Amino acid sequence: MSRVVVEKMLRDNRKSTFGLQITSMVDMFTIMLVFLLQSQSTSSTNITTDQKLKLPASTSTTEPIEALRVVVTEEAIFVESEKILDLQNKNINPKDLDPKDQNLASSLHQALLVHANRSRDIASKNETVQFDGHVIIQADEGLHYKLLRQVMYTCSAAGYADIKLATVLTEAK
Repeated sequence: MSRVVVEKMLRDNRKSTFGLQITSMVDMFTIMLVFLLQSQSTSSTNITTDQKLKLPASTSTTEPIEALRVVVTEEAIFVESEKILDLQNKNINPKDLDPKDQNLASSLHQALLVHANRSRDIASKNETVQFDGHVIIQADEGLHYKLLRQVMYTCSAAGYADIKLATVLTEAK
């Protein structure tokens, strides 16, 4: 072939080149992006535990909520990282219980009332915030139910009626 013919073929070939149509590909990536964003967990609540605290196992997949945190270890009870009372042999000391109501832990009740009143005060000044009475209890799995019942009863008496127990997720069998 002559050089002129080859050049003509190259010129004609350039004219017939096509532009890449990426509309379909953009649509596909948009759908994938929306799917991934929908399936991604967006919980901003982070529950950290003490190394000594062993939470009970559960298969529940309920997302944690933002709430007041009460931690019950074998040695003490904490509200938002503040030690409220010491335990004796995994039980509340009888002197820490209300004499009129043996299920009410007095110092825990007072600490919870302080937090509840603070939340109600903030809610009265800010319309976007409201006191909802949510509390998350992190309790060691080796504790007796009697202690947990006393803690839950005390939380309820202080206005925290929506009680959630923190657990560790395990696979269903």
